[in-house]
Amino acid sequence: MTENGAVHVVREGKGVAVSFDGDAAAVAERRARLDELVRVVAKAMPSVKLADDNHARRSDVAWDIGERERVEPAAIAELAGLVVAKGARTTRSSVHLHATYERDDKASGAIRFVHGRFGDDEGAALHRWAFVGDSGNDAACFAAFKTTFGVENVRAYARVLSVPPRWVAPSKRGAGFAEIAKAIVSSRW
Repeated sequence: MTENGAVHVVREGKGVAVSFDGDAAAVAERRARLDELVRVVAKAMPSVKLADDNHARRSDVAWDIGERERVEPAAIAELAGLVVAKGARTTRSSVHLHATYERDDKASGAIRFVHGRFGDDEGAALHRWAFVGDSGNDAACFAAFKTTFGVENVRAYARVLSVPPRWVAPSKRGAGFAEIAKAIVSSRW
């Protein structure tokens, strides 16, 4: 699952399948609205830079607020306000401010995926599947799923999480994810 729940990428044989919510016309219309939003933000806030990976994004745009750029909290709030004023929804990860016109958040997108891909009942999926996250944009999943994990850097977002992850790894980023995976695998034996 990518882009805050709107896009699903699945290995299919030697390749991958990418799925979106809606038909091609709806996806193209939302993309055009995002492209216009980027132009509006660039004009209003020229010092705010897009994230390096926007060329690969399909259902959202992201501004770099902490990956390579350092953006002051007041400017982040101004950016979020501008995005919302244009009718988009925002989420904030550890390094990006995201904007989208999609209906899904991470939790609803994940549930839509497991229902469509595996046929799981949507309510039962919240108990059957676990979620691992690292930032404030994972709040919906931490609240929705019964079994949740965070890597250590999620602690910086405790104030914006209505429900924190139920278990937090001692390490950050990939090392924390590896600790979580190891704990899960070792508990199965």
